[in-house]
Amino acid sequence: MAEQSRLERYKHLPPPIDPDELRASQDIDPPPPEEDDRYREMLWVVNRYG
Repeated sequence: MAEQSRLERYKHLPPPIDPDELRASQDIDPPPPEEDDRYREMLWVVNRYG
């Protein structure tokens, strides 16, 4: 097998992406579990009916 140069080997890969460009509106952290209504309801049911 012929030895390929480093540039030839990785030529098919896309250029690297700047991590700052990857931030989007979907990246906002979800609220902590204490503030999540569904979580509070489930916790109440578990604590009440065990």
